[in-house]
Amino acid sequence: MRQLNYITVVIFLSVFFLFSSCSKNNSTPGVDQKPSLTFTTLNGYVSTDATLGISSPFKVGLWAASNTNSAAKLTRLTVRRVFNNNTISNDTTFSTSALHLDINATSNSGMGKEKWYFRITDDKNQYRELSLTITTIVTLGK
Repeated sequence: MRQLNYITVVIFLSVFFLFSSCSKNNSTPGVDQKPSLTFTTLNGYVSTDATLGISSPFKVGLWAASNTNSAAKLTRLTVRRVFNNNTISNDTTFSTSALHLDINATSNSGMGKEKWYFRITDDKNQYRELSLTITTIVTLGK
């Protein structure tokens, strides 16, 4: 009888520890709540890293949309240019569910690499950011 109680206790404790050590798996990713942001990739647009002559005009196109899961309105576009650790930043505020924007710009007047950042933010402070690098070089005739 004593041995039967011992076996019952061992089985009970084994089952208890087996189930108590299992936990809910929280590694499944959550639903993406960020707005979408993409570059326009048509001819005449810069959508990837590029090399241009100094002070050369170029165009960047942006498409942005609210996230369908959150339905949050787009509220801010921030464009930052960083050249030789100097930053120029421009913010534009609005309230919309979709945005198409063409940015006509001029490459830097000095030689080097200039990083461009484009960030769209929604009214729930979720954001998506894209970037590209414009390398400016001296070309003949300039």
